[in-house]
Amino acid sequence: FFVNEKGLFYNLGFFVQFGGGNFIPSRVISVLNKMHIALCMVIFTLAFSIGHAILDNGLHSLLTADGKRPGRCTYHRVFRLPGVDCSRKDLQQIPATLDSDTEVMDASYNRIRELRNDTFYPYSRMKYLYLGDNMIQTIEAGAFDTMPNLEALDLSINSIYTVPMQIFQLPSLKNLYLQHNNLRTLRQDLKDIPKPIKAPLQRLNLAYCRLQLLPDLGILPDLAEYNISGNPLLSLLPVDLASSCSLKALDMTYVKLEYCGCISLQKWFNEHIPTVIHSEDNLCTATQKGYTYCAEDIKVNETNVLYDTCQDMILHRKLEYNAKMIWIIVVSTITGVLLLIGLVLYALHKRNSRKRHNSMKRNQLNNGNLETLLK
Repeated sequence: FFVNEKGLFYNLGFFVQFGGGNFIPSRVISVLNKMHIALCMVIFTLAFSIGHAILDNGLHSLLTADGKRPGRCTYHRVFRLPGVDCSRKDLQQIPATLDSDTEVMDASYNRIRELRNDTFYPYSRMKYLYLGDNMIQTIEAGAFDTMPNLEALDLSINSIYTVPMQIFQLPSLKNLYLQHNNLRTLRQDLKDIPKPIKAPLQRLNLAYCRLQLLPDLGILPDLAEYNISGNPLLSLLPVDLASSCSLKALDMTYVKLEYCGCISLQKWFNEHIPTVIHSEDNLCTATQKGYTYCAEDIKVNETNVLYDTCQDMILHRKLEYNAKMIWIIVVSTITGVLLLIGLVLYALHKRNSRKRHNSMKRNQLNNGNLETLLK
């Protein structure tokens, strides 16, 4: 409502005139209008505060289960790479508005439950991704397809029941950590995986994943460290490890082995794997009870074929690399020779041009002197 000089109160077309048609002094009108403006400001402030509180509470309930405000991720450099620390921030999902040039992300110790196909879409340059100690249960098939440069992936200590086959086709993935997940059926889940896998795995951690059989990933020529500790394996034979011919360290702590299988493994370890970590002073003594004779390993031929195939693959890659280097050297040499010839020709051209220029100047000078003498 407002008050005019005639003493009329009007609000949305409704007005009342004071009795007798007396006018109200302008000073009183000014005071009333100021009071009205102040009242409107108070009402607006209260309404804004209440609305903000309602909205804020709604956002909190959406972002966290217990009403805590999620923390903000912080940026820093890790080994000169652009990184972001999102660990211990009570996050339920990966933020989609972080810097797109991020190459290192630590989102461990949060409450993330699902990784969708578009979760990492903005971060195609990612190289190192740490998602350990979350609540991840579901990983969609293409969740990591947008990160072709990914070298290290940590999915440890989650609630994962199956791993998409696409993870093992990431062309740069060297380190994969899956320990402390319920991957009991991993071998069955990966039975149709294309082999050899494209990921050049060097470190693979499958500790405490309730595995009864190790997954068959085909030939792994780059695998150097393999952790299978704490799994209730029903069987472990040399054929299960022969496809990893570069294996340097195997951790099988708290893995119980059948005695005869253990004997063949012990021989294989002595010949091919320098470091084996286990929980017994003597790997096979603890399971020797009741055994006096062990038949020869019936899979020895398959084991040797796998190992030789792995060695051949490494040799083939070395030959390819050497051939590539030879071509690079040849092309570089030819390019250098052509460049040198070009420089020599350019230098000769410049020298001849300089000689011609000097000769023309001498001729001009001689002609000038001759003309002077004739005059």
